[in-house]
Amino acid sequence: MADATGPEPRLAMGVRARRIRLLWTAVDLFGHQRAADALGIERRSLRAKLEATRGVYDDNLLLVATALDRHATVMIDHANTIRAALTAGGGAA
Repeated sequence: MADATGPEPRLAMGVRARRIRLLWTAVDLFGHQRAADALGIERRSLRAKLEATRGVYDDNLLLVATALDRHATVMIDHANTIRAALTAGGGAA
């Protein structure tokens, strides 16, 4: 993270590429708008991160991971609701 003394030190190319790939996968799973919302940035700023124009920092990945966790929980809960409805006799037509 950046602090009052200046920006983060430059990361190795492989580390930067891995962070971008991780963010791309999250965006593929979550969508551009939700990922941007999770990061508290606009879609164009997200695009800049994905295009390596702006850095992808630890905080960025943690925010997206937390949002994915919440989304996954909602999806699992709904899947369980569907299964419960089928078990209760509300089966598919």
